[in-house]
Amino acid sequence: MKRYISILLMVIFVATSVLPVLADGIGNNELKNYLGVINYRDFSISNNLDHLRPKAGFALQINSNGVLGNEILSGSWDMEKNILSIQDSPKITANAGDKIVISDRSSIGSGSKITQYDVQYRFIPKGENRETHEIKYAFVNNFASVKNIVENLPLNQAGTYEIFLCVMDNAPTIFGTANWSANGNIRSINTGNPNFPEGMFWYFPEALVEVGGSPADFYPTPEGESEWREEFIISPKTYIGEVGQTLNISVNLYNQGEEDITDFGCTWYGAGWDNILCSNEG
Repeated sequence: MKRYISILLMVIFVATSVLPVLADGIGNNELKNYLGVINYRDFSISNNLDHLRPKAGFALQINSNGVLGNEILSGSWDMEKNILSIQDSPKITANAGDKIVISDRSSIGSGSKITQYDVQYRFIPKGENRETHEIKYAFVNNFASVKNIVENLPLNQAGTYEIFLCVMDNAPTIFGTANWSANGNIRSINTGNPNFPEGMFWYFPEALVEVGGSPADFYPTPEGESEWREEFIISPKTYIGEVGQTLNISVNLYNQGEEDITDFGCTWYGAGWDNILCSNEG
């Protein structure tokens, strides 16, 4: 049974309008259900036998109180990747109050520069059906505009952001087409072009940002402050040291929870909790 959701795709033919489409998904094992759909990966858009399409890609990091976390790359750049019916995109986690940082990893094909970015995203609140939430999109001419969109997405409630990207370069083409990317781990279908009544498959690399519901129960006050104020609610501060190094952290802590004895723990990033190496003396 076909599943209709609200992913929107870029316009690559001049007269085509953007319409709701089917998306992820459409795994390789489901292609038999779409025998009349044209695959953009295989669709000839150039007389040059060596013609190359650009590749879309991006990296995500989380800025937590001024500290950048590890980087993840968007879904596969491999043109031949076996696309799954289930969501298999890379995921990064964030706390409420953090910020997303996005970097460009796209590359040109037969053109000399990327001339357009199709950036799409949606937010699914925790516990809700992802297919009931609309995907928002924008066509922009530079990656600075992509950054402006993605890095201003608010991380203020528990849920998941899905972020998609497609790019176009300025390579010459035929049939009034444009040289859009055809890589990624998401296959979608656009039925808005009357020249292709059964629709056409498009591809996007995707990455996810999973947002926690609220910051930690304890918050450090900024240096020089002796009284807690509500605007100090930010993500927990991160301290970085070399292996074997002792970190002395002096902070004033405000407890917004119930009166009780609280264990003060720490973690080595990427190595799990290790309270044995931590102390709450003083």
